[in-house]
Amino acid sequence: MFYVLVHFPDIDYSKINQLRRKHDPTYGVIDPHITLMFPVPASVGEENLIQHLTTVLKSVKPFSIHMSGFVKSWDHWLFLTLKEGNSEIIQLYNQIYSGLLLSHKRSDIPFIPHTGLGLFTKRGANYTLLDPKEVELDQERYDKAHKEADSLDLNYQSQMDKVSLLKLNQDLSKIIWRKEIYLNNVIA
Repeated sequence: MFYVLVHFPDIDYSKINQLRRKHDPTYGVIDPHITLMFPVPASVGEENLIQHLTTVLKSVKPFSIHMSGFVKSWDHWLFLTLKEGNSEIIQLYNQIYSGLLLSHKRSDIPFIPHTGLGLFTKRGANYTLLDPKEVELDQERYDKAHKEADSLDLNYQSQMDKVSLLKLNQDLSKIIWRKEIYLNNVIA
């Protein structure tokens, strides 16, 4: 089992899901989101993790985010990026990966706040979500999806006021449990 921490923007997902349905291997498992903590093993302990996150989020005030624009990640994901709220999310990410989670931070992978729209590795590539590695890009599929993303005018404003702690099964194919944590330490 693994835990992840994400923010589900309060937006209309219909256009994003047009792309995700075709290209995102996590479509059907999780709604469009911004990841703040990548999968960490359940061995960290649920209560320890909740206590750590509650402490980190205690001083974080809600803030605005504006999602617009695209970038291709090092491992060939098409990302919808942030024009506003980017630095706040990076700061929050770094705070999350302190103390209890410091040893779980992947310093070999650049952190770019985003919503994933699709993965464009060559078919049959040995790519896994738990341990991403650079594999060959399917340039034709990527270019076609990027052009479609441009035509959809993906431009969203939202408020980052809560996050969701999710527990996922071993292969990240099913959400088993969810806890909402509001910024400024309100737990629902």
